Amino acid sequence: MQKPFHFFALLFAFLLAGSASVQARPLEEIEASGELRFCIVTANQQEYEFYCKLAKAFAAHVGTDLEVVVHGVATWDIIFQDENGQTRRGDSYTPKLLAEGTCDCIAAPITRMPWRENLMGIVNLFPSRTVVVVRRGEEQDYTSERNLAGKRAIILKSSSFQSWLEGQNQTLYLANPVSIALTATLINAREMLLSGEADFTLMDADGAMAIIRQEYPDLTVAFSLGEVEAIGWGFCKDDKVLQEKAREFFRLQIADADSAFNKLWKQRYGMTLVEFAQSMTTGR
Repeated sequence: MQKPFHFFALLFAFLLAGSASVQARPLEEIEASGELRFCIVTANQQEYEFYCKLAKAFAAHVGTDLEVVVHGVATWDIIFQDENGQTRRGDSYTPKLLAEGTCDCIAAPITRMPWRENLMGIVNLFPSRTVVVVRRGEEQDYTSERNLAGKRAIILKSSSFQSWLEGQNQTLYLANPVSIALTATLINAREMLLSGEADFTLMDADGAMAIIRQEYPDLTVAFSLGEVEAIGWGFCKDDKVLQEKAREFFRLQIADADSAFNKLWKQRYGMTLVEFAQSMTTGR
């Protein structure tokens, strides 16, 4: 088992904000089983390994004798689906992966949204923004939300981006709506954008930073949308103890400039988690 991997006061309040009913595996059962189970939504091997390292650091904080079990989830929508494979926005239920104990923690960047908080407890990890991603060289044509009217978007199914665009099509873009195509994977979204089948996609700033820097240099961020959003990991709503463990661990990671999370973020994003969070909250 690997050992676990100075933030500003304004972000401690962010971490403390919000926590979230079928009971899956409470902490006592997790400890008795000797393993902590994670689900990670994977786009590629590099991303998978990054989230595995984050998961191992958290597991070591929960219990040094816990074995880490990781399930790679290929499509984003699966983490919200019920026992019948349906994502029911507006309903309150525990997603199948959590309810059956396949995973005790969804170690994926989940944007806090009311309908998701009906499904799971989300523990804040960092703030982020939604960004518009386009082909490099075309960013001058996309400087504000109004430039998206009538364009073709490729959007991850059941994402916060789908919710935002559908809402805008009923208001800002009502006279000239965005054509929305939904996809199960971010890789497909990027490839359709590069091939010209779509004009833009929406991503969280942290994800866009990583994929542009490391994998897709022909894409670029045009501008950001809306307000700062809370991003966190998902847990069974009833498992308050494990959620508090995560909340405590995240605070410790942020408070230490040399923590595992800060070092791993530096490797992947070119800046620490602290620096990224600061850029999202200050605009610099």
